[in-house]
Amino acid sequence: QEDICVGVPVDSRGSGGFDRTLGMFAQSLAIRSTITPAMSFSDLVTEVSERCNHAYDNSELPLDQLIGSLNLPRDLSRNALFDTMFIYELGDERSVQREGLSLTPVPLGIKASAFDLTLEITLERGSMTCRMIYAASLFKPKTVAIWAQFYTHILSQVLTQPQLPIR
Repeated sequence: QEDICVGVPVDSRGSGGFDRTLGMFAQSLAIRSTITPAMSFSDLVTEVSERCNHAYDNSELPLDQLIGSLNLPRDLSRNALFDTMFIYELGDERSVQREGLSLTPVPLGIKASAFDLTLEITLERGSMTCRMIYAASLFKPKTVAIWAQFYTHILSQVLTQPQLPIR
């Protein structure tokens, strides 16, 4: 598959007005990329970075409005633009300290996946944690465990040889 589209969450507090409001204001951006076998991992990172910057520049447009303007057929059982979500979080920023108030995140057990597959990477106290959240109706735990092994192998390869072709 050469044409991929992955969702990424972004803070959608926008131009302000929510500074003193408690809650999560997030929306998803659709990042579409073309991958060719001859492309290196380094080239892919450059392309995805450019696509992300362009998407962030246009993040004020609500996803539902974008989907409506594309006249895509709607299937309420799935997202109209992407089936895979990529989340990268700075975990150290999850805790909040304010005058007389201290908020600390509480891990929640996830009972269902909003997408076919979500890869969540959290950087906290200098260490990265990866978690795959998946639709149990589509994938077996063993399949996802194998994907995690592949992902670890791919990361070790591209960290030492970023110019390797993707193939």
